[in-house]
Amino acid sequence: VFNRVRIPLREAILRAIQRQREGERVDEELLGDVVFMYIGLDANGLSLYQRELEDYLLPESRDYYARVSASWVVNMSFTDYMHHAQEALLAEQNRCAMILHRSTKLKLQAVVFDALLSARQDQLLEKNTAIEFLLARDRRQELRLAHRLFTYVDGGVEAIALTFKNFVTSQGNKIVDQRLAQLEPASSPPSASPPASPSPASRPSGSASIAEAQQTDAAFVQQLLDLHERSKKVLEECFLLSSPASSSRSLLGVSPQQKLFRPCEETPWSDAGRDSGALSSAPDPLFQKSLKEGRKTLRASASGAAAPRCANDNFSV
Repeated sequence: VFNRVRIPLREAILRAIQRQREGERVDEELLGDVVFMYIGLDANGLSLYQRELEDYLLPESRDYYARVSASWVVNMSFTDYMHHAQEALLAEQNRCAMILHRSTKLKLQAVVFDALLSARQDQLLEKNTAIEFLLARDRRQELRLAHRLFTYVDGGVEAIALTFKNFVTSQGNKIVDQRLAQLEPASSPPSASPPASPSPASRPSGSASIAEAQQTDAAFVQQLLDLHERSKKVLEECFLLSSPASSSRSLLGVSPQQKLFRPCEETPWSDAGRDSGALSSAPDPLFQKSLKEGRKTLRASASGAAAPRCANDNFSV
């Protein structure tokens, strides 16, 4: 009986998931019961579920997110794209909890990360509303979100670190150039016909000139200190660099190879984050490792190799 209905059944499940992604309400409990049937009919665990449903779901999901990301990257600002990517990841996580087997979770998240972020990384980071735009306007919440998401993309953190380094260097150079421009009139050679000497009443005294120069130098130094402090705060609040030794290092001399951004060891999606519809505040190294395993599983499935099994194959809704 199952062989006669397996194709229309699979197509119905995939259509329902597609409609849900597009905003339509579906009966998640009913879908979960139908998916559970794949596991119940298979004496070998998950092989029927993987062969008849998961192996079709993952490519369709990749195609879907490739299509929507092509539209998003053109029509959305960098920040809006990041929020939509976060919502998509949370939606797929919920879909795995309510409809699909939990062994699909990391594979599906890997598909979403690759389609929405890895494949669009260059286009996103080159947008005029990307990292440099956010740094210039001190948009720290958006910077935190971008860092959290790109932590799970190969080369993503390094690209953000390089942009941050270049931005701070540029701001520091502007301050130095302004001070040099102020000093140029004082150091310029005298003209052929020297101007008339000012009257004694209008000529500044030597002590006044020294005091004015000292005040200007103090303002110049303070500008550099303010830049250093602002940049350090951005590192600590947005890019999770909380080590005192690292924070006290001169920012203008730090390279992206020196591990500018240090991820914290927390779960990527905490219960609080799931309830509030937002990612938790820090990426998780263990999740990064698991995500890589999910990508390896996808590549193994695509090449026809046997995919590793989940340690616990119990289905949960």
